Amino acid sequence: MKLVCIILIYLSSQYCISQAPNRPAMANISQPPLHDIDSYEKAGPYEIVRRPDGTLPLEQLDKARAWLWTHWNEHHISLLILTRYSVEGERSTYFYYIEPDREGRWRVAVKTESLEYNHRYNDPDCKRFNERFFSAYSLVRIELEAGKNGLRNEIALGEIRSPATYLISFRDENGKELAAF
Repeated sequence: MKLVCIILIYLSSQYCISQAPNRPAMANISQPPLHDIDSYEKAGPYEIVRRPDGTLPLEQLDKARAWLWTHWNEHHISLLILTRYSVEGERSTYFYYIEPDREGRWRVAVKTESLEYNHRYNDPDCKRFNERFFSAYSLVRIELEAGKNGLRNEIALGEIRSPATYLISFRDENGKELAAF
């Protein structure tokens, strides 16, 4: 049964990957890394595991956020690897590549690898592998809480703040938020 599940996982992941051209957000992304990975300054892999009461170890997330923000601002070719788990226990590993793209523009290319329950099969051991990419050309610190207008306000670049007091907003070339960390 396990062998059948492994084969089905492989085939379903190949099917999902073959459908990638239908996802317009992924079509123009040059997949990281674009440079020799040995030359990257690395942090991690860090594993963020929920505590028994269900809360996240925020100090670990703050440390990773501070590292990412510093390396982005200083334009260090870098890689941060972070593994997190959903409330359901599904694992996702995030690879944050801080690097220039093929045209020399600095970006954070984010690759996410997830092993998710495959609802198509009634077997809890049968998981599907997903891989997603996006590139952010702008990182902005934003407040943790939304303001009265429902949006999180940006924090001035020169303002010194603890990483526990902000999120990082990943934005595309047009300033559209792609994700926040």
